[in-house]
Amino acid sequence: MGEVPAWGADVVDQGQQEVEDGAGGDDSGCPPRPVRIAQRIRIDVVAQQERSKRPGPRTVRLRLQELGFGFGMAGWRRPQRCTGAGVFNQVPILLAELGSKRVNEFLTGLQISCYSPRKLNFEVESEIRAGVAGAVQGGHGMAINSNPAAPLPADPPSASSRSTQHEARALGLYLLFATLAWGIPSSSAPTLLQALLAQVDDAQKVRLAAIISTVSAILSVIAAFTVGALSDRTRSRFGARKPWILGTALFSAVSLLLVPAADSFLLILVSFVGFQVGLASMVVALSALLPDHIPADRLGRVSSLIGIGSLLGIAVGGVVASAFISVPRVGLAVVPWLMVLAAVVGWFIIPTSSTLDRRPEHASVKNLLIALRPPADRDFWLVFGGRLAFLLALVTVIGYQLFILTDHFGAADDEAGRILALAGVILAAGAGVSTVVFGVLSDRLQRRRPFIIGAAIVLAVALGLLLTSREPLAFLLFAAVASLAYGTYISVDQALMVEVLPDHDAAAKDLGFLTVANTAPGIFAPGLAAVLVAAGGYPAVFIGAIAIAMASIVFILPIKRVR
Repeated sequence: MGEVPAWGADVVDQGQQEVEDGAGGDDSGCPPRPVRIAQRIRIDVVAQQERSKRPGPRTVRLRLQELGFGFGMAGWRRPQRCTGAGVFNQVPILLAELGSKRVNEFLTGLQISCYSPRKLNFEVESEIRAGVAGAVQGGHGMAINSNPAAPLPADPPSASSRSTQHEARALGLYLLFATLAWGIPSSSAPTLLQALLAQVDDAQKVRLAAIISTVSAILSVIAAFTVGALSDRTRSRFGARKPWILGTALFSAVSLLLVPAADSFLLILVSFVGFQVGLASMVVALSALLPDHIPADRLGRVSSLIGIGSLLGIAVGGVVASAFISVPRVGLAVVPWLMVLAAVVGWFIIPTSSTLDRRPEHASVKNLLIALRPPADRDFWLVFGGRLAFLLALVTVIGYQLFILTDHFGAADDEAGRILALAGVILAAGAGVSTVVFGVLSDRLQRRRPFIIGAAIVLAVALGLLLTSREPLAFLLFAAVASLAYGTYISVDQALMVEVLPDHDAAAKDLGFLTVANTAPGIFAPGLAAVLVAAGGYPAVFIGAIAIAMASIVFILPIKRVR
């Protein structure tokens, strides 16, 4: 956050003077809201710099959101007056000088203004958005300002669109690799653990595996938002995320390494739970890199790269598990170290932004409990509900796919294995293609909700195909159509979560709460499927999953902060 230069202050002051002279403002002579808020931001910055302090992050964040809201409202309600007052030149220049990483806060306020009860002039709104992006990325004015009242600065803002795009692309590719790195042990370790338990106690293997998976799921959820809250408050010269990414990766890998050496079920339980807790904590810290470093117009692309990494992790993890299935102790000792390598690579790739200037907080149980409070934000919980419903609908069927093929479609075990292998290839290929296509398209259109809603509808159609025939071909058709739904969903889901965060200063903690929507379906789906099978057979499972998929749309439609 650099000092606001003289020309930035002059631009605001000159525009303000022209407003007071009658070039703009409302009927009472009051200047437009964007100019007044821009002045307050400048006053805050200058005053705190005189005290050799940076503005508090919450102050800057709220003021920038106010600025975006006022800018959007004034832009489409009084475009001619704002043009005459030079508002469309002043605000983007000041915003660019305050720092390009804060543009997301400005756009959040701008998007809120676009959903006001009043009628929206979409053409003006889109031109405002384009002008803001141009100013932040090195431009000098708004596209709709054909008669600027304020002079342009002599020197361009320091933000560079080329460097920003390069950093976003590099970080996106790193997140693809990191997601692949933790996805391989995440998908292979449970299978190898089951093989190990079969060797330790074949008669009790199912019960023991259920105990470990349940305890791991519960403690991983708690660890996710706890570590997220601690990460948000970390003061370090290396930033708030990198120490946690590296530390939790090492903790997770060492814990899994101890599983093969354990000589009792209790030690196996503790070690494997440690692995899952460390893994969940690492994932939350990685997820927080999106709101920290990725601009809003690149979120869809980066989200699609993360989706590709997740798909590759699942596929490669299955291959790794099959390779070590006869020697699970060796496999468990080998698989976690790729995510440690990813954490080490991230230490050099993730932009370093010191957080030593953060205000230290008194360490106490009370403060920790306050930090762990769930966000009281309507849109946040709507996204949570939509994500939970979508994944629950999918997992309810995918989790029972072997039984569906053998009991519902009448396939023999060998045939069911071949169908599952082919369905896995179809699911990975279709999801991979749709992830790339719709992630980029989401960024270009700057829309998230239509893609999430479309994915839910397509998933419902895919589930309906299972009701049309008892031939195994119907299951392959389901896999093909469901792959499009899943790929579309994961390409936009990360972007939607980031854009709906109510407080970017608590991003990791809030993302930790959203991970519950990932874990909960795996816990509740088996029990739900069992109840539905007992009530009406597998057709009841398909109908129930369709209803849950459509219910996810009910959660997404009322969201207002994201388009």
